Amino acid sequence: QDSAQPVPNFTLLSCDVDLEAMQTMDFATRSAAPMTQTPPVLLDQAGIQALLDEYVTLYTDMRNTCAKMINKELVDAGEQNSMMILEVVGRYNGQLNGLNLATAFHRLARCTSEQQIPEVLLNPDFVKMLDMAQTLAHQELQHQTNSMTAKCSIMILWSLASLETFPTDLFSLLSRVAVPKLRTCEVHDITNLLWSFAKLYKIRPDLIPHVSMETPLVVNTSVDALSQHDLSSFTVQLLISALVSVATLPCQSHGAMWLFSACSQEVAKKWEQIPKKSRSHVAFSFRLMRLQNCLLANSVAKTVTQICPDMHSSVSRPRKGNNKQQKGKPAAQAAPAMVVQGV
Repeated sequence: QDSAQPVPNFTLLSCDVDLEAMQTMDFATRSAAPMTQTPPVLLDQAGIQALLDEYVTLYTDMRNTCAKMINKELVDAGEQNSMMILEVVGRYNGQLNGLNLATAFHRLARCTSEQQIPEVLLNPDFVKMLDMAQTLAHQELQHQTNSMTAKCSIMILWSLASLETFPTDLFSLLSRVAVPKLRTCEVHDITNLLWSFAKLYKIRPDLIPHVSMETPLVVNTSVDALSQHDLSSFTVQLLISALVSVATLPCQSHGAMWLFSACSQEVAKKWEQIPKKSRSHVAFSFRLMRLQNCLLANSVAKTVTQICPDMHSSVSRPRKGNNKQQKGKPAAQAAPAMVVQGV
């Protein structure tokens, strides 16, 4: 019988087989069925590139889907507690992209109480987050990846400042990632960058020498980016944040002086909207500016009191004998807490 004949050898790569038809044939018929040999297809350079592009697209889509899933888990964990966030970070160690990492830092800063900060900072998964941020920032600066955006780097800086931890090497790296792209950022991102550096200057003066090179660049580039926007459209919180930050930081360029003056005048126009606590931040900014540039502070104070006479007591120089600050005590120690900027 035909079934006694040997079955031809074939491979899936070299044969064009109609599987549906073959499934309806009996064994004898299948054994005798001729196998059509298909020669291998040779791709030219364009074909190879098209195939590679297809694979890259599929891989990128898969990574993006994974990143979105991780981000959702981080957001959900942030609704519970800081330990849950760190547990998610530990579970996906090595798979977080820049946005995932920024989300993790941001959620930690939002849900960690002052009493919990030491526990979070000593957690091994938080230490891994710092290492991952440094690695991604290095890769971004070397153009090896497009994972750490300016917005992500600023979000991490804001979060670290909110947690009152200042790894200066990471601060420098992240600011270098953010600064070249500040013009593409939103206003609150720019003021958050200024606020992060001002917070370091306020509560960790011992670390100032480690970021002194980056600070003028951060201030001047932020001023340039903010000058592209209409300050009258800024919220009161953004205006006061920029005002206090530029008064805290030591850079006294023409741009920084312009920003202090412009924000002060916009604050004067909105003075009636500002609650009492926030007004104390305005007064603090003028006290700080007098330590750096007394002429500027006095000149701006005169201008804003003409716009809003009710500001006089907050921005004018205190008379001798009315200043209750202890002699020799630094102004920053007697100052209210800095404006907390949201992201």
